[in-house]
Amino acid sequence: MSEFVLAGSAEKEKRIGVADRVARRLVLKKLDGIGVGDVRIVDGEGERRFGRVGTGPTARVTVHDPGFYRAAAFGGSVGAAEAYMDGMWDCDDLVGLLPPHSPGADRSG
Repeated sequence: MSEFVLAGSAEKEKRIGVADRVARRLVLKKLDGIGVGDVRIVDGEGERRFGRVGTGPTARVTVHDPGFYRAAAFGGSVGAAEAYMDGMWDCDDLVGLLPPHSPGADRSG
């Protein structure tokens, strides 16, 4: 089993537990369904890309704590938002992560 190393933190290491690993699979499987846009997930196991380049907004998500996957998988958008506030992950473009027709997703600039 591979070891999950917190992104951007060479001195901190944390093994990913079974619940987090299952949650990670669920979240990544859900992201496989992205048809518009380009989302990159960077975590201790590497980088995965979802969606299609050039079809919409792009966003890069860096996961700092594998507990993010549990929060997102089992808590939905509220769980993901709470994990963001707790510093479990960050993103270079939060608006780019919003579905195109969701409130607050006005990308007109």
